[in-house]
Order: sequence, then structure tokens, then C-alpha cells
Amino acid sequence: MQPIGFTTGITRKFKQSFAKSINLIAKTKATSIEISARTLRELRKLYALINSDRFYGVEKNLAQFHYISFHSPWSGFVFNFQNLDLLERINEIANKINAKNIVFHPDIIRDCRFYNYIDERASFENMGKGKDDYNDAKSLEQLHESYGNKLVLDLQHLWETFSLDDGQKFITETREYISEIHVSGYNESSIHCLFSDSINKKEILDLLKKCPKKPIILKGAPNSLNIDELNNELELILEYTA
Repeated sequence: MQPIGFTTGITRKFKQSFAKSINLIAKTKATSIEISARTLRELRKLYALINSDRFYGVEKNLAQFHYISFHSPWSGFVFNFQNLDLLERINEIANKINAKNIVFHPDIIRDCRFYNYIDERASFENMGKGKDDYNDAKSLEQLHESYGNKLVLDLQHLWETFSLDDGQKFITETREYISEIHVSGYNESSIHCLFSDSINKKEILDLLKKCPKKPIILKGAPNSLNIDELNNELELILEYTA
């Protein structure tokens, strides 16, 4: 069965710790999880957790997932020659949580030496409408051909950038190296809302049907941390991927 689950980023607005976020998602029917560190501050907190006694309980929760990925920081900084050592810490965290995929935003890379530090787990996410670069198939394919990285396909980013036909063409052109799929939706209050609360369900589903059977990460922000609400979101997507 296609693994499906949540990013820990869904709990960010509720100010949950990494340990609490992982514990919450472990209580749902999720079979995949993405550990997401948005900022360098969050990265430091996660690094402290994996090197503490508290990680024993977290590790037990992580063991139940069929698929784990790690989303590296993307907000408030860029990768340049002064901080490439961060990649050593990112790789260390990924190793400790047994991540099969490490997600990067390609638009924050400012030093080509970055690519010397990544390994076969590296995937770059397609950017959304507000970004000037890396939201088209050609630029992402050039990265893949040059460095062998994979692609994390964010369907909401795809929807806001292209027409449905062009979005489906994008998937056809990149499907061979897609490693993970991000699903959320759009409504008047959020560009990454729950799929169940979105006004673009049909379009997102039409895009999802074109995708290869890769792990799905749900990144829409929930209205609460209610387990039933989260399971309902999972079941709604499972209904269309079965």
C-alpha cells in the first residue's frame, strides 16, 4: 500500500515540540511521516532532541512508520560558503531518524559546493507561484541530470503555478524521479489548508491521479489536533489512492 501520513509542520501553529508532534502523528493511522525543521532554530531543537535521553521514546514512535523523510530548513537563511557545515548536521539528523529522503528547497542554494555534501537521499521540492526559480520541469530536470537528486512534488505548488493540463504535463515529464508527494489544498484563509477544507479538491485529485505511487505527505494545517480530524483527512486521500 502507498504510504501516507503527515508532516510535523501541521502542528507548528499549535507550538508543539518535535516529540509531541511525532507522538501525535503516531496515534493516527498514518504510515509515513515527514520531520520538518523550518528554521535554523528548529533545526537546533531537533538536533538537541536526537542527542538526548528523550529520543528513546521518539525513536519507538518513529519505528511504526513505513516511510520517514526529513525536510531541511528553508526559512530565514540561504545555503552559502559560510554555512555548508549545516549539511553535516542535516545528514546526521536524517541518519538518526532513519530518513529515506531529505527534502531541500532549491531556491535557497547560493553555493555550488552544496552539491558535494548531499547523497542519494536528496530531493528538491518544486517551488510555488511566488518563487522565480525551480517551479518548472526544465530547471528541476537540469538539477536531476547534473546531481542525481530526486523531486518532491508539491501538488498545491503545481496547482497555483500552472493550468491543469500543464500541471499534468509537468508530472509526466518528471515522474521518473519523483520520490515523495505533498498534498494540501487552497481556500480563502490558507494556501496550504487541509485537503478536506479546500476549494480545489477536484484539481488536486486530477493531479494526484497522474502521479506515480510514491509516499504521500499531507501538509495542510488542521483546525485542531484532534485525532479523528486527522484520520478523516487520511481516509479521504486513501479513498482516491486505493
